[in-house]
Amino acid sequence: MKPSDFFISVTDFFSVLLPGAMLTWFLNGVFYSHSLSVIFPIPVSETGKWGAFLVVAYVLGNLIFMLASFLDKFYDKNLRKLNQKDPYDLAYKTARNIQSNFINSDELASELTRNGFISISHYNEWRTNPKREIINTFKWIQYYFQFKHPEALAEIKRTEADSKFFRSLVITFLMFSIFLFREQNSLYGTICFLFALLCFYRYGELRFKATEKAYQLFITYGNLEPKEFKIPVDKTLTLKETELKKELKSDFTKEFAAQIEHISEAGLVPLKQVVFEKGMFADSTFKVEKDQNWYCLSGKGIFILHQNNQKVEYFIQPNSITYFSANSEFSIANSHDDSLKFLVKDF
Repeated sequence: MKPSDFFISVTDFFSVLLPGAMLTWFLNGVFYSHSLSVIFPIPVSETGKWGAFLVVAYVLGNLIFMLASFLDKFYDKNLRKLNQKDPYDLAYKTARNIQSNFINSDELASELTRNGFISISHYNEWRTNPKREIINTFKWIQYYFQFKHPEALAEIKRTEADSKFFRSLVITFLMFSIFLFREQNSLYGTICFLFALLCFYRYGELRFKATEKAYQLFITYGNLEPKEFKIPVDKTLTLKETELKKELKSDFTKEFAAQIEHISEAGLVPLKQVVFEKGMFADSTFKVEKDQNWYCLSGKGIFILHQNNQKVEYFIQPNSITYFSANSEFSIANSHDDSLKFLVKDF
């Protein structure tokens, strides 16, 4: 048996079975009357009693574990900084940077977008999240050590098991407190509530130690074997400009009727519309398939033309016209609140 196997079983024992046993013992003393025993007969043998107790404790323990798991998101979002001595959270950021050399979330999401598994709008919405990741960094480090160094994983799991034990105790003592207050037993209800608060504090402290220990072990191992890491790939997403162009919509046509009439040469030349919101496609590069003109109807921004390993900027404002030749590449920057709206005409 590997160390990681042992401490995984310890995690289940402390975070599921023990809190479930406490709640089962409490409910047994409170609710188990003669009338209830008619529905659930008391086992005669000691073995039967212990078996029933363990089954109920395991079921209740899993329910407690499920409820307690919601505390993780609440703690990470609102209370983690209370335990964080480093204001820049460098251990997490460094570990995540090393992780990106193994599994680059931005590159994978870009590939999913290029292959049509997710839409461009969903991709850009995802890119706005500074903590975007396909696999949680803390979980990924555990999976990594599970294959590479089970001994290091055992060290992390030991602290994680303690944190999950106190996390489950938070829910257990809250249940005790709620019932005791309902029974107008304010003294013991208050005591249980205070125990719940103390357990929550201890849970947060241990959860922070577990994550920091994982990050620090991973950083240390990464610097012991630096050649194992890959060079980060370019995170820029390259798309075809046809992904941008849409058929003219009625509200768009109504707003720019005069310009459309003039540019389309009385309807003889088909046009497409393109709209860029603020910050949209900030990290994307587009490749032009045909020669075309881009007529700016409203908004201000910058076209960045990529040619001969250089970037040339063109200022965009209403009534400006930008020409792109076939196979050229460009990106766009819109830092203004107003949308950039274009008419595009192919040649």
